[in-house]
Amino acid sequence: MHEYFSHTLLTYFFDVSLHFETENQNITIDMSKITWKSRWGKSDYRLKFIILILLAILLLIAMPYGFDFIQNRGGIQWNDPILNILPSLDLSWPIFISMYCLALVFIFRAVQNPDLVFRFIKSYILITILRFILIYFIPLDPPLAMVSLVDPITKIFYGGKEITRDLFFSGHTSTMFLIYLLTENKREKFFALLVVLFIAIALLFQHIHYTADVLAAFPVTYLIWKFCSKNPE
Repeated sequence: MHEYFSHTLLTYFFDVSLHFETENQNITIDMSKITWKSRWGKSDYRLKFIILILLAILLLIAMPYGFDFIQNRGGIQWNDPILNILPSLDLSWPIFISMYCLALVFIFRAVQNPDLVFRFIKSYILITILRFILIYFIPLDPPLAMVSLVDPITKIFYGGKEITRDLFFSGHTSTMFLIYLLTENKREKFFALLVVLFIAIALLFQHIHYTADVLAAFPVTYLIWKFCSKNPE
C-alpha cells in the first residue's frame, strides 16, 4: 500500500515521460533516456558544454566588478505612477522562499536532463549580458520608497555589497520567468507561473524596481528563450 501511494504521488508531481499521439499510434518518450552519459559521450556536445560552463564562470567572476561600477555612478529617478499608489512593504522572506522553492524543483529536473541545464545556462548568459548592456545605457537611481532586498545567496555575485542601481530590467523576474518557460511538467509549470506573478508583484510592493523594470523582463526573457530554443546548441 505504501509503495503504491508513493508511486502515485511521484507520478502525479514528477512525470518522467512525455506522451503524445500521432495519426497511427501512441508514442511515449522516456525523458530518462536523455541522460548525462548519452550526451557526454558525444564529443561535440561535450566541447560545447565545457565552453558554455567556462563562459558562465567568466561571467560570474566579472559580475561583482560590473555591479560595483553600476552602484558607484549616478542615475535618474523615474516618476512611476504605479509605485506612487502602492505602499512600501518588506516582502523579502516570501520572495526568497518562493524563489528558492521553484529553483529547487527546477534543479531536481535539471540534474536528470543535461539539455535543460544547457538551455538554462545559455539563456541565462545572454540575459545577463543584455541586462548589463541595458543597465549601462539606462542609468537609474532606485525608487524613493525602496525597501532593501538583500538576497543571502546572490549577494555573493554582488561582491558582498548591497546593489540598488541594477534596475532595468529585473533580474529576479527574468530568472523566474526563464525557469517557467523551460519547465515542461504541467503542474510544475503552473506552480512556476504562480511564483513568477508573485515575484513580479512583490518586487513592486517592495519598491525595489520600477514597473518598467519588471514588465520589460518578460518580453526580453521570452525572446532570448525563443532564440535558444531554435538554436539549442
